[in-house]
Amino acid sequence: MEKIAFLFPGQGAQYRGMFKTHWVRYPEVRQTFEEASDTLGLDLFSLCSEGTEEELTRPQNTQPALLTAGVAAYRAWTRETGVVPFALAGHSLGEYTALVCSGAIPFNETLAIVRQRGWLMKEAASAGKGGMLAVNGMTGPEAEALLSELPEFDGQLAVACYNSSRQQVLSGPEAAMMEVERKLTARGMKTIPLKVGAAFHGPSMADAARQLETFLRERAASIGTPRQPVVSNATALPYEEGAESIIRGLVLEMTEPVLWKQTMEYLRNQAMEAAIDFGPQRTMKHLLLQDDPAAVVYAFDFPEDHEKLFSPEWKARRRSRSNRRLLEACLVAAVATPNRNEDRMEYTEGAVKPYREIEELLRESERRGAEPTDDDVRAALELLTVILRTKRASEQEQLERTNAIAFEIHRKAGSL
Repeated sequence: MEKIAFLFPGQGAQYRGMFKTHWVRYPEVRQTFEEASDTLGLDLFSLCSEGTEEELTRPQNTQPALLTAGVAAYRAWTRETGVVPFALAGHSLGEYTALVCSGAIPFNETLAIVRQRGWLMKEAASAGKGGMLAVNGMTGPEAEALLSELPEFDGQLAVACYNSSRQQVLSGPEAAMMEVERKLTARGMKTIPLKVGAAFHGPSMADAARQLETFLRERAASIGTPRQPVVSNATALPYEEGAESIIRGLVLEMTEPVLWKQTMEYLRNQAMEAAIDFGPQRTMKHLLLQDDPAAVVYAFDFPEDHEKLFSPEWKARRRSRSNRRLLEACLVAAVATPNRNEDRMEYTEGAVKPYREIEELLRESERRGAEPTDDDVRAALELLTVILRTKRASEQEQLERTNAIAFEIHRKAGSL
């Protein structure tokens, strides 16, 4: 299975005690939570494992917690297997996780962005109480028709997420949610209030979206092009090159619906062979299976799937790689290594710029219409070494990250 999509959930996937087992089992998970805690000045793992349900549901807490959990899972698994996705997608907040894991935005920058996004959403929620309601057994057109039955909430009620052909999410004021729930219950339909604390992906987020755009544009220099396609929530198409496309998409998805059903259709049309849900619980897995019961999909946080993901079958995928795969493996290793360097200028020079140089080696080979050369791979390995030193990885970690790639170079050259 070469075409594997990586999926990341949004708010609502969190639960008290999430990732406790993984924190004990994988050093990458511990390191990622420690990196996030240092960046935010907040003990994020204690919040996830010991905080109250109310604390964990606050957007300014939930969003960095879920981002960190997704990045931690990605780092733990890719370090073990070296498998590179053909595309990534994230549901709402999960889109930020996908962008981090694709190398488009550094993890520490994204933590600041989602923390701010959470505060902006909290402020918008405080201005007018609202909520979100998932409805099972309802199509997208049926959800849109329901809005017309409630003219008193015109301009306030919205379809927030097209999750699958059988599940939609509505967003709006508390009074509107109560009326929607009453109507649908009378029709025998199942509704699920979401643990999000506000009416996201709707008109009430307009002011928050404008403020988020300003915050993102101040950080445009740190936003690059994903190394693998990341499918936008707002368009269900991959982001274009450069920061502008990403900023527009992230701002748009604040007030526009999450086109998740359409995103999965896009991935299937691109011949997706399997998918991995890297979030807490298995929300993304369930949504994919609703429309494609035969899909091959694993959930990192589900014990049975977890054991399969760390089986010898997956680890064996590392054994033979093309030069393109080796360059991609350098990028994966760069993203998967936690950063312990708080000097922003040094990080930009020694981590961000070398990372972009490896990306350029890949793009140049694509422009030539040829496989990257052995010299390209050696150059990428040297750049990865610079990145690991800049991130202040231990000598042991540096050796582990680089030796597997160096081994492949020697094996391909016939010296092993």
